[in-house]
Amino acid sequence: MSPTLDMDGCYTYADYATWDDGNRYELIDGALFVMEPGATESHQDTSSELFGQLWTFLKDKPWKVYHPP
Repeated sequence: MSPTLDMDGCYTYADYATWDDGNRYELIDGALFVMEPGATESHQDTSSELFGQLWTFLKDKPWKVYHPP
């Protein structure tokens, strides 16, 4: 079921539980946030490669690199 959403509305978990349109939503204190879709495989491959190269470069130095969730 595709919800009719009012971005200024106040929602409950019961409302959220009925939204099965394939989109990602988050409720914070009743406020609705539409989440971006997850990263594509290509994006994750590129990000992993970049992280690996940065980690290798910095591993013997006093700095650190962190991969975001």
